[in-house]
Formats: sequence, structure tokens, C-alpha cells
Amino acid sequence: MSPVSATYWHISGYIIFWVLFAIAFGLFAQRGYLLFRLLRLGQQEKRSENIRQRIKAMLIEILPQWCNLKSVTRKDLAGLGHALMFWGFSLFFIGYVIFIGLSGGFGLAPVLEGSTFELVYSSILDIAGVLVIIAIVWAAIRRYLLKPTRLKVSAEAGIILLLVFSLMILHFCIEGFGYAAYDIHGAWPPVGSALASYLAGSGISESTLVITYRLVWWLHYAIILGFMIYIPRSKHLHILLSPFNVFFKSLEPKGALKPIDLEKVEVFGAAKIQDFTWKDLLDLYTCAECGRCHDNCPAQIGGQSLSPRDVILHLKEHLLEVGPTLLSGKAEKIPADSNKAMIGDIISQEEIWECTTCRTCQEICPVGIEQMTKIIDMRRNLTLEQALVPETAEGALKSIETRGHPWRGTTLSRTDWVEGLDIKILAEDSDIDVLFWVGCTSALEERSMKIAQAVAKILKQAEVNLGILGAEES
Repeated sequence: MSPVSATYWHISGYIIFWVLFAIAFGLFAQRGYLLFRLLRLGQQEKRSENIRQRIKAMLIEILPQWCNLKSVTRKDLAGLGHALMFWGFSLFFIGYVIFIGLSGGFGLAPVLEGSTFELVYSSILDIAGVLVIIAIVWAAIRRYLLKPTRLKVSAEAGIILLLVFSLMILHFCIEGFGYAAYDIHGAWPPVGSALASYLAGSGISESTLVITYRLVWWLHYAIILGFMIYIPRSKHLHILLSPFNVFFKSLEPKGALKPIDLEKVEVFGAAKIQDFTWKDLLDLYTCAECGRCHDNCPAQIGGQSLSPRDVILHLKEHLLEVGPTLLSGKAEKIPADSNKAMIGDIISQEEIWECTTCRTCQEICPVGIEQMTKIIDMRRNLTLEQALVPETAEGALKSIETRGHPWRGTTLSRTDWVEGLDIKILAEDSDIDVLFWVGCTSALEERSMKIAQAVAKILKQAEVNLGILGAEES
């Protein structure tokens, strides 16, 4: 019998069930609405084209967990653990809807109890529960004992692991005490039936078994509701939003920059949190703090201060701190200790300029975060609004302005590298099929010339009719 159909302190279990759900859902919706309003602080950006392609990409990344499995190596099996937890908890979520929502809340227990569907699905959940527990134990050992450098030790991660572990254990307890209390026998579901057999032979009275069954059922339900309240208030918000972030990820060629409309734009780049687009802000919500971008960033590997992970996390903290005041339209009332400049106080200029724009962070991110675009937008603001660039970059820009290329002191011309290669120059002969754009470095930097020469030789060997612009490349 479903615990919801019983009466407690002269109050129907259905009333208790739905009152608790209404409170939890109200707190969930309240936080969700705030996060949505904060998202709307961002600038408009079109991310709705090619819906079919976006749905396909989202399904491929999320359902088979390719987003996590693509990073699995012999030395790092974390992606496999995440995949097991995702698949297992997805099955449990469906089970919660059916066996708690429909069976308990809507009174369909008489239809489902004892059915073949219940037996089969409960057996699947038992197997999934064991796998999830194994994954959780391994995750806890790895995070709190092995402590890989890419992970930050935090209480939040421990809370989630404990909540999910509790849900799995309580699931088995509900089956065991329920089957023992109502004298249900069988070999399946395996864990629940084994526990029921043990409890039935332990000498515990039927009334105690029934009371314990109801107690663990309601505790299980309360933890599920607590989970729903906690998720949008924690770093595990990515559980809800990562599918949307993958759906809205850029479909432009990798590394393509967003052009600036010089006639319409009011601010060049991003100096304040509201200068970013709504998708940039969605990225902040979605970060799983897995640290893969941190571990693979060449600047971080090289001992510099830049961490793509920390850039996203610091911007998220900044948004949640000043966002509610911005929504109220009272930006001037932000407390002095909170009124920090995004560039300089939240993200240092050193971090912004240390990025090599290689896109490794974006390529390896399992949830489609675009770290590099935010760094570029802050760079644009430093350059175009504040005229603040590092000395090395300033020298390169001055060289481009005066010499047409970024290299100082070179006595070479843009065509010296072609000597002996019989390469056409368009100003002299425009009868070509392919234009070889050489670029400043390969044309003017002595070591890099060998690259241009090698490419040209391969193309000539392949009988490609090519030419170059030479001095006109500037």
C-alpha cells in the first residue's frame, strides 16, 4: 500500500504530499525565475538557426554522454563515472515520476503495484542503483583522497554525492521494508528482494516493518524535494542547463570571431557583466567545475595565472552578486565592497592577455562553454575603449601601422621566400587558380619561411596553378 494513501495525525497523506511538493516547487520556481531574469541582463544574440542540427548535436552529446566519454583515458576515467551517474539517475528520475508522482501523488498505486512493469522497472533500478553507488564512492575517493589538480575541493560536491548516495540507499530500503511488511516474495528486484528476505527472517514485527517502510518512503520523498530546491542554488545547476547550453552552442566555424558593427554598437567589447550576451551568461550557469579546461590550457600549463575555469567561475560569482541590484535598476546602490570593476578586480588584465586563443578550453569542455569569446570581448574593451594593451602588443600594432607587418627590424621583403620556386605574383600575372595567402610570419620571419616554402613546393608538385599577393598582402 502506498504511504501516501495513509492518514497521519488525522491528515490525509495526499495533502501532506502535495503541500510539500508545492513548497519545494515554489522555491525551485522562485530561484529559476531569478536566474532567468539575470540571463536577460545580457545582450541579444541569435542562436536559434538550424534547429534540426542543434537538436541532433544535443542528443548526440547528452544522451550517449559523448560529452563526457570523449575525454576518458586510461589515466582519467572520470568521464565514465559521470556517464554512469547520468544514465542511472535518468532512470531513477523516470522512476520517481512513475512510482512517486503517478503512483503516490495521483493514487495509481493499485494499478502499478504487483504489475509486470513494476517488477521489470524496479529490477532495472536496482542494477542502476548499484552502478551509481559504485560511481559515487569512486568519485568521493578521487575528489577527497586522490585530489587531482583540476578539481577544487568543495562542500557543494560532497553534498550532492551524499544526497544521491542517500537516494540510492533509501530506494533499496523502500523495496526491502515494503516487501517484508506486505509479505511480497520473489527473486526480483534482486537487491530489494534480498533485503526483504533478510528482514522477514529477522524477527521484526509486521507493524514495525510497516512504520519503517513509511518512514523511509517519506524521507526519500523529502530528499528528492530537497534536491530539487538545492540544485538551482548550487554549482550543480549544470545538471538542468547543460542540454540547453549544448543546444545553443555556436555553429560558426571553429575560431570564427563575432564582427563588431561599428555603426550601431554602443560599447566595444565587454567591461561590465551586462555587456556580455545572454549565451555568455548561460555559459556561466552551466560550468560543471570539472577543471578540464584548467588542466589543458597552455597558459596554465606554462605557469601563468590564466585559468579558463576560474574566469567562468569568477564571472558567475560576479553576476550573482551584482545581478539582483542591476535588475532593480539601482546600480548606484551596489555596496562599495561589491562594486568591483569586472576588468581588473574580477578578471585581471594579465589573465585576459595571457590567453593564446587556441580554443583548447572550448574544444574540451563537456557542456559547450565558450570561454574564449568572453576573454576576447574583454580584450576588445581594453583595446578599443580603454587603449590598454601590453607593451609587446603595442609594439606589434605600431609595426603594423608603420611597416604593414608586426615584425621589427626585418630587412626582408614579402617575396624573398619565393626565390627559385617560380611562384606567380598577381600584380605581374593573374592567370592562377589558387591564391596562396602567406601571411606576415611565414613571409618575413626567417625560421617560419621554411613553412611557406614547403607548402608551395607541395602545391607545385601537385600541379596546382597558384600565385601570391606579395607586397599587396598588407
